[in-house]
Amino acid sequence: MAGIFADLLGQRCCVRTEEDEYLTGSPDVPCRITGTDGEWLRVSYIDEQGKRVSRISRIEMLTDVLIFEE
Repeated sequence: MAGIFADLLGQRCCVRTEEDEYLTGSPDVPCRITGTDGEWLRVSYIDEQGKRVSRISRIEMLTDVLIFEE
């Protein structure tokens, strides 16, 4: 699965975890995949206050990725 995330670098998406939560806190807030090392995924997004946030999560904890084709 790590290779799939490497192919998605720079893509806008929504990522959901095993706990059925979105990495950004909401399905209405897309993120951009900014890095992966095969074990971890780094995403960035703009929060509700307009601040850029980066989040790093274990790939094994992710269940769904919705990709917005550009």
